Amino acid sequence: MMTREELEKKFIELGLPEGAARIYAEKEQQNKKIAWLAGYHFVYGLNERLRFYDDSYAELIKQGKIKTTESIALMEAGATPELIADFAYQITLEAYCDVLHQLSDFEAEYGMEDLPTWKLKERTADGKETGRRLVGLHELIPY
Repeated sequence: MMTREELEKKFIELGLPEGAARIYAEKEQQNKKIAWLAGYHFVYGLNERLRFYDDSYAELIKQGKIKTTESIALMEAGATPELIADFAYQITLEAYCDVLHQLSDFEAEYGMEDLPTWKLKERTADGKETGRRLVGLHELIPY
């Protein structure tokens, strides 16, 4: 088992600010049912993609490297590249959150209680299940 300092370092490697890393390192050690580090590892790539929309998308539109029918139409209607990037970010974030909520919310839909459900479970680096769950993934982004 990792020390709190080692866990903090892992959370920071995944992009969390130091204060948040400290909090989640403590949660990781204290909670025997929820896998916080695995959860942040799961959403890491999605969060990085959101950063792309936040940091680079507008500039790529300005440079003409991103030309979609939609972005061209929006610019012709007066939207700025920054506004298009903000819109792309929000749509992407909403889509990610919807999917993450569906994946990590293992409760049956109303009226479908007789169908199988699912649970996302943590595994160690060597593939052994820990029994801890990944829950609330939609609440972990953006960070």
